[in-house]
Formats: sequence, C-alpha cells, structure tokens
Amino acid sequence: MQLTYNVDNSTSTLITDSCAIYAAVEPVPLSESKSQPGPWAPIWIPTFCSIIVFVLGWVLTRLFKNKDEKKKRKDYRKMVIDWVKLAQPIEMEFINSINSFSETVAASENMQPEPYSMPQPLPNRLNELSIEKLTDSFLTDAKGDKQKRNYHLFNIISGFEFMKKISDLVHFSYDNYNKQAGDLCQQWSDTYMEFINNINVSSYIQEYKPILDKWQKALSKHHNSFKVNELYVDMLFDKANIINDTDLMPYINRMDYITKQSQELNKGVAKLFQSISIMTQPSLDSMIAAAEYLKD
Repeated sequence: MQLTYNVDNSTSTLITDSCAIYAAVEPVPLSESKSQPGPWAPIWIPTFCSIIVFVLGWVLTRLFKNKDEKKKRKDYRKMVIDWVKLAQPIEMEFINSINSFSETVAASENMQPEPYSMPQPLPNRLNELSIEKLTDSFLTDAKGDKQKRNYHLFNIISGFEFMKKISDLVHFSYDNYNKQAGDLCQQWSDTYMEFINNINVSSYIQEYKPILDKWQKALSKHHNSFKVNELYVDMLFDKANIINDTDLMPYINRMDYITKQSQELNKGVAKLFQSISIMTQPSLDSMIAAAEYLKD
C-alpha cells in the first residue's frame, strides 16, 4: 500500500505493508463475558415466586367463589320461578273454591251455615329468603332491564304475601259467617220454642193450628229454610193482627227479624267471597307474568 503526503512543498512517499498494520486485540473468552449473579439473587427469586403463587391462588379462589355465587343466584332464581309454577294450580283451585262457595251461599235458603272446605294453601318459601337475597339473585348478573326485573320481582314477592293475606281473610270471613249463622239458628230455635210453649196455652191455638200444621209439613221437606220460615211467620203475623193477639206478637216479630237477618247474612257473605275472588285473580296473573319474564 502506498501513502503520499506533502511537507514543506516537498513530496514524500511512504510504502507500507498492509499486513503489518493490525489491531492487537486479545479475544475475551465467552464464559467470562456473562454477568455473575448479585448477592441478592438467593433472596428475591424465591420471594418473587411466592408472590406469583399467592396472586394466582387468590385469582383462582376468586374465580371459583364468583362461579359458586353465580350458581347460587341461578338456583335461587329457579327456586322462585318453580314456586310460582307450583302455586298457580293451587291458587286457581283456591279461587274456584271461593267462587263456588259464593254461588252456594247466594242460592242457599238454609239458616244453618253452608260448609266450606278451603284448599290447603302452598307454604310461602320466599319467607326463607331475605329481600336482599332475592334482589341480589334477580338483579345481579341478570339479563334484561333491571328496572323491569325489579318490578316483576316485586310482583312475585307481593303476590305471595297477598295470597297469604287472602287465605287468612277467607279463614276469618268463613269463621265469622259460621259463628253468626250458628248464633241466628240458636236464636231462632230459642224463640220458636218460646212461641210454641206460649201458643199451647193460648186461647187462640185453634186459630193458629192450620198454619202450624202446614209449616211443619213444609219444614219436613225444606229443613231450616229461612224462606219457608219467613212465609209462615208472615201468615202468623197476619193472623195475630186479625185476632188482635198481642201476647204472641213479640215472638212472631222476633222470628221475622231472625229470618231476615239470616237472609242478609247469606247475601253479604256471598258478595264478600265474590269480591275476594275478583281481587285475587289479577294478583295471580301478575305473578305468572312476572315468572315468565324473569325465568332464565
């Protein structure tokens, strides 16, 4: 290789061997190029591994817990929906029984209370769950509009509570009717016996005898019929007025009052049970519609 340079306007030439120019660089062994571990390595590596294991354990535990809670919420929702489905035929039977009893009492001529056997109501298992539990089950992780779900959930909860109150009302109403009808029958029996005892010693017994004979014959076919009683009590009242019998008139008036009370009682009970039936049906319909909306 030839190098030319100029010094003080004179030209000089330097000839060198390219092989004579090299860098004396000593190679470094590969093993010595790696960094050696610091003094903290035995401490932070196990610590880091422990943290990773802890975090993974916490995450897995949380995932399993969330999955379990989600399953519980789903089970609660299914239980409520199934309970509504079970309640539907029972409540329908209950409503039909109320209607039937109302019609029976309305058509009845019997002074004695009409029998009524109320179907056994379905126990309200929703009482086993708190409002918070029900709300969490139907509103957390649930699809659809939460406001609508809350509305339908309210219809189910209030529906079961309403059915329980209606059942209690029917029990109370029938017991009250049964007692009042029984009291009227007892009053009628006592008054009738007093009337018979007094008429047997009355000087007008022959005046009343044809009416009494027909009355007894009619009662043999229509036992304790307030319409039959009312018919013949009116005859006795007319006869007492004709013959001016003031001794027996108080008993006749008393019997007339009792028969009218018996009729009014039956009319009132029939209307009461009919109204209970009318206001129960919409509540059941709302529960069924709510269950249909909330089902998974």
